[in-house]
Amino acid sequence: MARDDSKFGEASGRSRWFRGEPQVTETRVVAYEQRWQCPHEDCPGEMTFNGRSWPLSSPGYHHTCDKCGFTAAILALSIPGLCIGRSQHD
Repeated sequence: MARDDSKFGEASGRSRWFRGEPQVTETRVVAYEQRWQCPHEDCPGEMTFNGRSWPLSSPGYHHTCDKCGFTAAILALSIPGLCIGRSQHD
């Protein structure tokens, strides 16, 4: 049976801007920064997420070395510069 989703807003692609007042819940989360060693053997720097990404079906997240400025994108299932998980204290 087909549903009538039009009461929630007009479709835009495979989604829609929700029209209404959703009942939301909040969950406390903790952020962790991930870093990796610069791949250049003579560089002691760390690669950190610089905020840029390629929005592909397999996204590429850009990292820049804090010492030599080398920039590269890596494939990831989550944003490598920021991991968000539930707090163990909740």
